Amino acid sequence: MSNKRFDPAALQASAPAPSLQPVDFMRPMDPVPQTTTEPVTPKPVAKSNAQPVIEAPAHKDSRYSAPPDDDVFEAKTYRLKRHRHKQLRDESYFTNQDMQVIVDTALGEYFKKRYGASGNEK
Repeated sequence: MSNKRFDPAALQASAPAPSLQPVDFMRPMDPVPQTTTEPVTPKPVAKSNAQPVIEAPAHKDSRYSAPPDDDVFEAKTYRLKRHRHKQLRDESYFTNQDMQVIVDTALGEYFKKRYGASGNEK
């Protein structure tokens, strides 16, 4: 604890100046004065002998393509609803298959049904 005594003059020194007016927060702000400037015109660019940039081909939509022969499993984490997880776990148990094989088969059937058997049809 400090042994300093409270000095009421310190409050008077930090009081706002009497010339300051209170701010009305509900009043709209004063508009910003518009300055007139001339529009900037771009300078002509000297033509060069540079080759034009070739754009990359559009992204190939993998939903329409057949899976490659050497397709491998990638480790991913997916969130399932509790009921779907129980169904997947029970299907895995009763058919003696890994869950990833069941999910892969189900997704393959989904894309085949939705986008065509050959992978190129709509």
